[in-house]
Amino acid sequence: MATKDTEDMKIADVVRMEAAAFYCRKAVTVLDGEDISLGEICKLDSADKAVACGAAANEVQTITPSAATGVDCVQTLTPSVGTNADCVQTVTTAGTQTGGTIRFGVRSPLGDPKGGMLWTVACAWSATEATMTATIQAALDSMLGANVVVLTEIPDTATGVFVFTFSGTGATNRPHGLMGCDVSALTGGTTAAVAMTTKGEGTISAGTYRLGIVKPGGDTEWTAPIAFDGNAAAIIVALDDALGVAGVVATGGPMNGPTAIVLTYSGTGYTNMPHAHALVDFVDLAGCDDISIVMTTPGEGTINAGTWRLGLTTAAGVKVWTQPIAYNGNAAAINTAIDEVIPSTLVVASGGPISTPAAVILTFSGAAYLALPQPMVEVDINDLDGCDSATITETTAGHSAGGDAEMISLGAYAPSGADGSGLFLTRGPCIVDQDQLTVPTGGLANAIVALEALGIVCRDEPIASTVLEGLVDL
Repeated sequence: MATKDTEDMKIADVVRMEAAAFYCRKAVTVLDGEDISLGEICKLDSADKAVACGAAANEVQTITPSAATGVDCVQTLTPSVGTNADCVQTVTTAGTQTGGTIRFGVRSPLGDPKGGMLWTVACAWSATEATMTATIQAALDSMLGANVVVLTEIPDTATGVFVFTFSGTGATNRPHGLMGCDVSALTGGTTAAVAMTTKGEGTISAGTYRLGIVKPGGDTEWTAPIAFDGNAAAIIVALDDALGVAGVVATGGPMNGPTAIVLTYSGTGYTNMPHAHALVDFVDLAGCDDISIVMTTPGEGTINAGTWRLGLTTAAGVKVWTQPIAYNGNAAAINTAIDEVIPSTLVVASGGPISTPAAVILTFSGAAYLALPQPMVEVDINDLDGCDSATITETTAGHSAGGDAEMISLGAYAPSGADGSGLFLTRGPCIVDQDQLTVPTGGLANAIVALEALGIVCRDEPIASTVLEGLVDL
């Protein structure tokens, strides 16, 4: 190679030039980013000029069931009681009374606001307060018992004002319905008004209550009456008798504490599932104003019964469904169901069972499915108890060698000049230097296969020693 006396020729330039002569029909210098046709130099720098080169992969799809991990339903019953106050009621008659008789009525049973009215005998009117008081008290004691309801005051017999206090046995510290007053036989009396001066409130001191449990099928079973001071053991006995099984466990109590009672639905047929609120009948529970029922923990269930089906697409494009697969069927059981509708071992299941809950992994590895994309499978969980939903994801997209998204770029060779230009070698329209390939995880071998599929042949670049031998020959 001839040079001028003043020309400074570097050995690297000589090597490149001789390599171009040795290896290519022509040497081409390409500026970075310049768009040159594949036929000219096979330089592909951007993603839209890249070649996929990954290894072949089988389609893999994953079925993930959604279910709770099993939580028992818990409900809390809390009694509400007053602050121990006797009921006081005031009866006022209108007009100016001068004689005749008067009667008073009390709700029965005591404490039942809607109970029937018990009436005293007719009490003769007297202008003397002490005489009038004794007559009415005697009538009340004869009807209810001594001093159950006490006529505590008659401020004025002329105006007919009577104050009654419910302070005796069975009446103290509890609410009562309004009394009655019959003035039809009272001379000078026209009407009577009854007012609740003090609402009776108190502790739970007597009586019984009942619990109603809504069974999984929707029917309600009521317990026998439970004593106001019955402890947790007594409540459990009543629940077991009503349900026929040890389905609901009671803790806490007794009701007259007043102490909350906690119901846990943990027995056979009741565990790990939601339940309706329990019911309570406390009409016979003396001193109880109300009982609140709170869902402390909603029950949630595992997949514990039923079947599911898998829908696959044959190689011919036909959708087929497996026979029902048991909720606790393992991978072997799932594969048996698949093989009945898809030729044996073309689709292989692993993982499971659904009831754990554990994902089921389907690998499309048989001859008709090998290294090919597949339609998404379907699942039918309508008959699977405790399963909320099932998610199907494509874990790996099936593809042949060079069919995935891994890319190689040609012309990744470092620029040869300070101006950013690069020297690329090509022999004919479709031969490239494989040292100029940037190859990802697919590997050089896959890259070469992918390029050859496009008509691009890869060759090793001549080494410097070969070029220098050519220079010596010159």
